[in-house]
Amino acid sequence: MKKIVVIALSLLLASCAPKTSWAPAGDRIMTRWAHEVSPAKVHQEYPRPQMVRDKWKSLNGLWDYAVTPCQAEEMPEAEGQILVPFCIESALSGVGRRVSAQEALWYKTTFKVPGGWKERVLLDFDAVDWKAEVWLNGQPLGIHTGGYTAFSFDITDYLTEGLQTLVLKVQDGTDNDTQPRGKQVSNPGGIWYTPVTGIWQSVWMEPIPLTYIKDYKVVADIDASTITVTADTDGGDMVCVTLLEGG
Repeated sequence: MKKIVVIALSLLLASCAPKTSWAPAGDRIMTRWAHEVSPAKVHQEYPRPQMVRDKWKSLNGLWDYAVTPCQAEEMPEAEGQILVPFCIESALSGVGRRVSAQEALWYKTTFKVPGGWKERVLLDFDAVDWKAEVWLNGQPLGIHTGGYTAFSFDITDYLTEGLQTLVLKVQDGTDNDTQPRGKQVSNPGGIWYTPVTGIWQSVWMEPIPLTYIKDYKVVADIDASTITVTADTDGGDMVCVTLLEGG
C-alpha cells in the first residue's frame, strides 16, 4: 500500500510540474548550431551589416501566437508561444505547424522602450512572409506585403507609458499565383519546398534623430575612377560622404 501511495504522489507531482515554455518542434532541417538556440539567445547581433546604430533593442524571443480564419478581425486567446524570428513551420519556432491560405497567423508581444531614448523610435522587421498587418497599443501602424523585403514604422506617436503591446496579423497564400514565392508550394515534394509563413527574420527597434539616413546606394565606376552615393534621407537634404583609404 505504501508503495502505491508513493507512486501516485510522484505522478501527481509530475503532472503539476511546470512545462518548459519552449522546445524545438521535432528535428527537421536542424543544423549543428541548433542546440545553441534558446529564447534568451536568438539572433542577438545587429541585423543590418550597413547603417549600424549604437543604440538598438532586439525584440526576438518568445511571442504569443494564434491561428484563426482569415476573416478574424482581432487576435483571440493565445494558443501558445512561438520563438521569433523562426517561421511557424520550422522546428526552432517551437510550433512546427502549417498555416493554410484560408488562415491567418497572429503574433503578440509586449516590450518597453529604454528610458534613455529621447529621439524618435523606429520599429524594424527584416522580413515577414507575406502580408503583415501591424498594430501598436491598439492603433494600426500599417500593412506590408512581400516576404523578402524589410520594412519599418516610426512608432514614436503611438508609444504610451510603460509596456507597449505589439500585434501582427499575417496571411500567406503561397502558390496563389499573385505573390512571389520562390519554390514554396502548399503541397511540397521533390524540388518544391515547405512554405514559410510569418516572421522569419529579426525584429528590432532603434532611436533615430529628426534627420537620418533611411537607405543608400553606392555605384563605383572603375573607368571614370568615381563613386556615386545616393542617399535616401528623412528630414534633411545634405549628406557628407567620407571615403577612407586603406581601412
